[in-house]
Amino acid sequence: MKSEYTINFTSYLPLLAQARLYLITELFPLLLMELGIMFEIIHGRHNYFFALCRAMVFSLTLSLLFSSVSIAKDTATIERKRAIVYALQESIESHYVETTLIPGIKAALSDFILSEDKAANEDEAQFLLELRSLLKEFDEHFSVSHLPETTPNKVEKLSWFERLAQDNYGFTRIEKRDNNIGLIDFWGFADATQAARQSVKEKLESLQGVKGLIIDLRNNGGGSAQMVQYISSFFLAGKVHLNSFYSRSSEQTQDFYTFELIDYPAFERIPIVILISNKTFSAAEEFAYTFKHLNRAVIIGEPSKGGANPWQYFNLPLLEETKPGIRVAIPTAKAINPITQQNWEGKGVQPHQLVESESAEEIAQSMLLRKMRW
Repeated sequence: MKSEYTINFTSYLPLLAQARLYLITELFPLLLMELGIMFEIIHGRHNYFFALCRAMVFSLTLSLLFSSVSIAKDTATIERKRAIVYALQESIESHYVETTLIPGIKAALSDFILSEDKAANEDEAQFLLELRSLLKEFDEHFSVSHLPETTPNKVEKLSWFERLAQDNYGFTRIEKRDNNIGLIDFWGFADATQAARQSVKEKLESLQGVKGLIIDLRNNGGGSAQMVQYISSFFLAGKVHLNSFYSRSSEQTQDFYTFELIDYPAFERIPIVILISNKTFSAAEEFAYTFKHLNRAVIIGEPSKGGANPWQYFNLPLLEETKPGIRVAIPTAKAINPITQQNWEGKGVQPHQLVESESAEEIAQSMLLRKMRW
């Protein structure tokens, strides 16, 4: 349902601007006049009672003048924050993939900005954090923030994929244990460059001969769908339809299948246990969800975070060039599993066996040891 407040938030702002102009143009000359008269009083040209009255007028004039500055500042802050919300609503209207949710999101944003304490009593960084929290109630991939600074003295944060490339492509543990159980632990799915694929291949080659495998995604925040596709190919026989993504902008659906890997280590028949937690997100959830519904792995741990929609950054078209720019991450596509015809958005991947995240690895190893005896 469309909010009645989305049409004209700023109808009263011209009145405030006129009041501000009046205070500055009318009261400031009066203030100067009062200063002149008080100067005469100090030099004994008027009596005490007259001086007291003039002092009161001077005090009131000064108070009104400074309050006008405060009003001007608050008005500018309100205008800026409402402009951000308007631009945010328009960008979501234009790009968000879940079109049925858009009216509710726009209404929630309108209600949010109506609150006076949200409009004027907090700094912009905090304002954006609260906007971000509100949007994540609808989709975990939403985000809103200032544009990164590009000044020479500013050290920019590395992107997710840059961090992965510089940190062993996200792999923290590769273990081949004495009991013939292997373990892979990684915190992200790196960009599927040639170097990244070669690194993954070498890591998996070191696990050849294991009779069971634990894939630890408890701290995996996601990444590249192409890397999900590549890693999955080591564990599935033949050409397997893994997932599909529908794009709102193109109105096309792209299918993802396993690759045919020749002369690569293969783990197509060994039992696999995948560990997940409430930190498991995005591409990591795709991997776990796919393997669950292909009946290729047992999923152990806690329900995952619940983000299935790939996103893009969009800069908000704000006119104030002197103010920091704003960008918003908007999900523009959605995953469609070929088996369930659904995804894990907002629900997370549900484990086969619900256990505390901290104890999941020990339970997984015991499970694999039992299977290996059969």
